[in-house]
Parts: sequence; structure tokens; C-alpha cells
Amino acid sequence: MARQLTDTVETPKPDDLFAGLWPTAQVFGAVIVADSGKLKRGSVLVRGADGTYALLADDPAGAAVAVLCDDIDTDDAPETVYPAYSAGNFFGQKLIAADGVDLRDYIVNGQLYPGIFVNDGVARA
Repeated sequence: MARQLTDTVETPKPDDLFAGLWPTAQVFGAVIVADSGKLKRGSVLVRGADGTYALLADDPAGAAVAVLCDDIDTDDAPETVYPAYSAGNFFGQKLIAADGVDLRDYIVNGQLYPGIFVNDGVARA
């Protein structure tokens, strides 16, 4: 168990998802809801009452709390732990939510997890 606590889970990739180095990107293991389909790196996740995470949709149960680290495919898969960022400085144009969701509303209303910072004009994802 102690070894698992000190292993590197994920290393931030230098790409156009990140807008800056502060706050430092922090990674954790998020249990993604089974059969959520194919999700892309940069997908904004919400945490359900049962502790599982799903793509930010029109009527979320809570605040947007994480950003997916990698592309994943959850079709025909049980709930599985995937790496996600709980903090970081992201380009808003690269963040992804479900169709019809305007991420600007979440930023203006303070519904993003405090460690998730968004730079630039946020386009509809």
C-alpha cells in the first residue's frame, strides 16, 4: 500500500491543454461511470453522489471537479479508475463537455473546482 501512495500516476504532458504551470497539475484516480462511451483528454468531469465521475452534462449533480488526463473508451467496460486532473491551469478552448453545455456558465457561476483554472475565452465545447 505504501508503494502505491508514492508511485507516479501520471505526468502532465506539454500540449495545448495546459495554459500555464500554476497551479501545478495534480492527478488522482477517478472511477468513471461504466458505459460512458469514448471520452477525450480534456473532458470535464462531475462527481456523482456515489463517488463515480461522468462527463459534465446539462444537469450536473454538482460542480465540475476534474479534467480527464487521457483518451479513454468505457464502452462495455466495468467502472474503472482512470487518471484525472483535480487541479491545473487549462486552455478553455480545449476543455470538453457534453453537447449543449456552455462551460462559460460554470466559470462565471464559480462551479469549477477551486484548483481548476481556465485561461482564454472559453469556447463552447
